[in-house]
Amino acid sequence: MKNLHFGLLVFGLLCFQHVPLHSQNGQKMFQKGMIQEQGEGNLTEAIAIYDAMVNDVEVNRTLRAKALLQLGICYEKLGNQKAIRAYQKLITEYADQTNIVALGKENLKGLIQRNINNEGIVATKMLFAQGDGGVISPNGRFLLHVDWSNENGQPAINIKNIETKKSQIVSKVGTWNAPVKFPDNPIWSPDGKQFTYFWYDANLEGCEFHIANADGTNDKVIAKGKDALYPIAWSPDGKYILCVNESIQGGNEVILFSLKDKSRRVLKSTKKYGRKANFSPDSKFIVHDMQQSEGSRDMDIYIMSLDGLADHKITSNTANDLEPIWSPDGKYILFISDRHGTNDLWKVGIKKGKTIEVPELVKSNLGKRGGKTTILGITKDQALYYETMSSRSDIYVLNGDMSGQPVLNSTKRISKLIVKENTNPVISPDQRYVAFVKWELFKDDGIIGRPFTLVIYDRQTDELKETPLRLYTLAQLYFYYPKPKWSPDGSKIMIQGRKKVNGALHAGVFIYNLELETSQAVLEMADYKTFTDIPSTGTDHTFSIDGKSIYYLNSDRKNILKLDIDSRKETVIYTSPVEISNFKISNDLSLIAFNYYENYKEAYIVDVTDGVSKKIAETDDSNTILLIGWNLENTHFYFRVGDSQSGTIQRVSIKGGKTELVYNMENSFADGEIREIDINLHSGSMAIQLGVQNIEMWKLEGLFKD
Repeated sequence: MKNLHFGLLVFGLLCFQHVPLHSQNGQKMFQKGMIQEQGEGNLTEAIAIYDAMVNDVEVNRTLRAKALLQLGICYEKLGNQKAIRAYQKLITEYADQTNIVALGKENLKGLIQRNINNEGIVATKMLFAQGDGGVISPNGRFLLHVDWSNENGQPAINIKNIETKKSQIVSKVGTWNAPVKFPDNPIWSPDGKQFTYFWYDANLEGCEFHIANADGTNDKVIAKGKDALYPIAWSPDGKYILCVNESIQGGNEVILFSLKDKSRRVLKSTKKYGRKANFSPDSKFIVHDMQQSEGSRDMDIYIMSLDGLADHKITSNTANDLEPIWSPDGKYILFISDRHGTNDLWKVGIKKGKTIEVPELVKSNLGKRGGKTTILGITKDQALYYETMSSRSDIYVLNGDMSGQPVLNSTKRISKLIVKENTNPVISPDQRYVAFVKWELFKDDGIIGRPFTLVIYDRQTDELKETPLRLYTLAQLYFYYPKPKWSPDGSKIMIQGRKKVNGALHAGVFIYNLELETSQAVLEMADYKTFTDIPSTGTDHTFSIDGKSIYYLNSDRKNILKLDIDSRKETVIYTSPVEISNFKISNDLSLIAFNYYENYKEAYIVDVTDGVSKKIAETDDSNTILLIGWNLENTHFYFRVGDSQSGTIQRVSIKGGKTELVYNMENSFADGEIREIDINLHSGSMAIQLGVQNIEMWKLEGLFKD
């Protein structure tokens, strides 16, 4: 079915060439509906478009039949019984459209078999959502989760009271400074009185396996260093914790850890990764998800027995099946699958560790395909909690006049709707091009870290071109995400990441030549694999005005260095007493503007000749300052002040004094967060990364009626 639907989508979108003029409006409507359904995931808008087409007699019958089929598919994704009526109407009123009707008949048959009306299931939207996943307590009163950036900007495990919404830290508090440290993957004990978690330390000897009371007291280290285990499930009888040992060469060991005698038993060794595992209610079996192949995004569901006699796959298809969990009576395994185009809840009957029936749809549309749907757990009163998070990030160009007012109708989206994540746009010096990062959803080569491609948009021809430069994220910290920079003459782009060279990963900073379509490494670490370490190649790389050198912040974030590209000679041009977050160097190379790390409410400049710094701007507690750059004369520095929804562009003289408003971004966009911005200060052209994110937490009751 998936291939048939895809074929229809391709037919619907691509085959409308050389057609009569009277049908073009209908074709455009159908294309618009497909974009809303498949590209945006906006089923409500797609339904409105398809319904209008079906009821428009001026649209030809073939297009109306296709619209009716897609109408049924949209309703099916929503779990709405109007899907049945749509398919029945297609079959009875459009019998002459044989190929389309055949698809409708197949969909209707499957729909009736699955009984998607979800009768008896009560879904309640919770009043808060974390976006960090986590686990619900057995009594349903608390959520245990990692807050990756608490009020001090540091990671810690929090316990949140669902009723009062109050939180408290219950673990050691980590740091994003080198060496990076953070707690991860908290798991409740079956009685809800304790939890276990993993403590990561970039110095691997500092890694720890913890067990603590629910309120964070009596936090004990069970194992440390190479012996530290990563917990993923606690058995219902309280005797075992299922763990993963990631320190072995070439893969992972799945280990059963005994709480009684601290013994360990290897249940499985694999090079593939999983996301979730759970014990059966009788503590005899374990269900878990695992990659279909090394590096694949898609997963399958497996069952293995604690005695080692059983270990087999229970789902096998091209869809993504993940997040398995046992029903309270042990008769079913519930899991998330996107086999119908959305993240849906499915179940499969189990007896003695083996499936006894085919998977059955339980509830549709728990989230969008490609989004993240996480099962948080099942409570003792048999309620299932889940969290869903979907997001997209697009690139826009905006023309401002730098006089404090926006230019009307000047906003244009340049990234493709079908691509859901595009980031870090930068405008070329001649303003003709915008370079940005396109993130790939799938990966197939077993490399930890996300793959991305550098994309170039031509503002004159309105064309997008993907470069052949394919890289992977350098490290998991935001500082090391790819941030392209143009050379002064616009012929090259500098970007950081990891590149596969002759089977090995080379990490660092690469300069890509647009004409030759080749890349040159200027700061490099050969065969870099750790991903969680702090790379030695630094951050915030930028070209000198002549393009012969680059400036960057070294890994301890205190030294700003100059590197001659040809000779590779490094020179320290400024040393800060405390860590720096970002910097911008003036065109004459005499001044540096910067923020201090963890203090985005102030901006400073320093004269590199004497090393004396002074504060040039500050804002109140509700806003932050984001650095933009210098004017050509180096007399003023520009920065953005405000929240992610709006804000203002301001400037300040290097001599100090009051800041001046130069552009008001209020109402530039109706929705979304302005996450990154690049501005040509002389023309007012802006390239903006606009992000939209939706996070929801739900409670399902009535799933286990029988």
